[in-house]
Amino acid sequence: MAAKRTRRQREIDLVFISELYLADRTQLEIAQLLDDDRSYTVTRQTVGKDIAELHRRWFETSMDNVDQKKAIELAKINNAERRAWVAWELSLQDKERRTVSTGPQGGTTDMTETQSGNPRYLDIVLHCIEKRCKLLGLNAPTKISPTDPSGTKPYERPPTVAELMRKINALGEEIAGQAPYETPTG
Repeated sequence: MAAKRTRRQREIDLVFISELYLADRTQLEIAQLLDDDRSYTVTRQTVGKDIAELHRRWFETSMDNVDQKKAIELAKINNAERRAWVAWELSLQDKERRTVSTGPQGGTTDMTETQSGNPRYLDIVLHCIEKRCKLLGLNAPTKISPTDPSGTKPYERPPTVAELMRKINALGEEIAGQAPYETPTG
């Protein structure tokens, strides 16, 4: 009876298999290379199971990476929005202005200007909200009107089999109702 590989041996094999699989080697080739080099038996079926495991791990890792990247981008968007709100609040504060006169009497005049806020900061806030909604998939789907490959005419659905059969039957009935076809003699 052939020796079974350990978990550690399988993990080592998975690295080797992934390299060969990504280099476009067949399962049979991979199995033969492993079997020749190992003290345990490696069949094509075993390689197939290992490739399925690699696919599962790759998918799991890619999903984790996507979620992680989304979280990072959301944090950046949240930070930009927070800063825009702070800047908006500051732009609402009254502005103090001091004027110095250079005449015989001299002196300074203090004036307070009431601010109505800089709308650019609200634009930034709205832009952050739009980005966040898009990233999280909260927007309603966009309707796109299909066209033909040239993009000039609306898309026309091809006829169904039932519609084609009705047309064929109608043509058959039309032909059957006409005078019989006469073969030319000559």
